[in-house]
Amino acid sequence: MNVRVGERVEALYQMSLRGEVTKVFYVPVTAGTGPGTFSKRMMITFVHEKDGTEHTMRAQDLRKIRE
Repeated sequence: MNVRVGERVEALYQMSLRGEVTKVFYVPVTAGTGPGTFSKRMMITFVHEKDGTEHTMRAQDLRKIRE
């Protein structure tokens, strides 16, 4: 997923979690089931639009809101 700071996202499995992206970063993957090198996992931090709390989630669990 190609997300930039300032865009709006929402969680796939909890649609009430939506907000504006404040940080995009990568963390190393430390476990796997097959041979080969490990890639990095994209993590996204966003501020909830209703209560202002900050959430950090995997990018694969989020989707962009296009308005």
